[in-house]
Amino acid sequence: MASELGNAFDLSRALRFGCQPEAGTASDPAAFLRSHLTTDLREEVQQEGLTRNLGSFSRFLEAASFSQATVLNLSEVARECSMECEVVEPWIIILEDLLLAIRLPASHRRAKRDVVTHPKLFLFDTGVNQAVRPRGPLDAPDGIAGAAAETRVIAHLRAANDSGNVG
Repeated sequence: MASELGNAFDLSRALRFGCQPEAGTASDPAAFLRSHLTTDLREEVQQEGLTRNLGSFSRFLEAASFSQATVLNLSEVARECSMECEVVEPWIIILEDLLLAIRLPASHRRAKRDVVTHPKLFLFDTGVNQAVRPRGPLDAPDGIAGAAAETRVIAHLRAANDSGNVG
């Protein structure tokens, strides 16, 4: 949480590189995050025997990164990966089980009619999302920064909730 760091907390750095301790102390945080993705996260998934095809899982991670802080459309993620929805859904569950992502359900309060709602997807750290998400010439920096800010807020609220045993 930002309050733990006090004046040492740098919001712009947190939005760009996340809040993992190693990313905060590394001389090249972007290189650390890329290394972390290729070694730790993907190897953890493989060692747990959660998937046998790391190439497809890597494509899935890239496609899922475009859904960061937006409504999760499994069909769209599956289409971007050239996979079936039946493959993508269990991989989202794997990310949740490993505490690498959360789905924030849509609010259903006082709906006057049945509306199709989809959850939002958040990878656990803004730095990880920044490292896995490919960039292109049509990317708007404000859109990427907005998703990073929303992710930081969700992470902060979850940490405050966990530390306060709120539930």
